[in-house]
Amino acid sequence: MLVRGMKDTPHELKPEDFDEFAKYTEHYSGSDISILIRDAVYEPVRRLQLAKKFRKLQNGKWTPCREGEEGEPKSWLDFKNQSELDIGHITKEDFITALKRTKPSVDGTQLKEYEEFTKTFGQDG
Repeated sequence: MLVRGMKDTPHELKPEDFDEFAKYTEHYSGSDISILIRDAVYEPVRRLQLAKKFRKLQNGKWTPCREGEEGEPKSWLDFKNQSELDIGHITKEDFITALKRTKPSVDGTQLKEYEEFTKTFGQDG
């Protein structure tokens, strides 16, 4: 689900990153996974909004500086045209941050109940 959810989104994630995240999302429902992906995708936007420094890239666009990086003191509001900005791709760190905020809505007890229901009544109930 994670791979499919990110297929059209520019990211820097490797197959092994998805495998790692799958371990952390064992009790996540499909809806939980969607929320996790959406939260990770918004991380660069949050970084943009909170940035106090920006640095110019080789392509001429500006990107928010990460903590400790050198850059010009600016706010995203200082840019008159959004095309001047490059917020970058989704990173492994973005997913890690999203995982800290996004919790599963299904616990192990509920999963066992669903499994028992399916055994007793079949998939369609």
